[in-house]
Amino acid sequence: MITAYEMSIFPPSASIAFQFLMFKLIIGLIVCAFIIKITFLRNTVTVRKYIIKQMLLIFILILVWLMLPNVSQLLNFYALPLAPYLTDKHETTKGFVKVLRVQPKHGHAPGDLIEVEEKQFVVDYYKTINPYYNITIAREGVLKNNTYVILHHVGNDILKIEIKE
Repeated sequence: MITAYEMSIFPPSASIAFQFLMFKLIIGLIVCAFIIKITFLRNTVTVRKYIIKQMLLIFILILVWLMLPNVSQLLNFYALPLAPYLTDKHETTKGFVKVLRVQPKHGHAPGDLIEVEEKQFVVDYYKTINPYYNITIAREGVLKNNTYVILHHVGNDILKIEIKE
């Protein structure tokens, strides 16, 4: 059996979220550095110390503000869906794939509807709110007609796909 897809802790879309977080952090650092530079140019030593303490406090608050929404987003996006897979609290379905409906490459229709051992699954390429398998047949997905597969899933969400050689 070949593993054709396996949900991981950091799928490709995770790097985008991380890059956006780093972008926001760098912008915050640049703004703080600019304000500190202006402070040094215009004030006395005692005022500078007071302003630097205030700026550090503001910087820490900005970091907390940047991190809190992302932590909850990352937990909901990666850790919670991954938990059933890591703890083996998922279902396994073995059998041949029967394609009942195909989503066009451009979208504007429901996702692929496939059936394996009388269980139906919807694979929607445009459903990007979670890290489950979402590559449709029109986009070179592996769940094609008459392919023998072992699906590891929670409900309709596919965590891992193994294909017979």
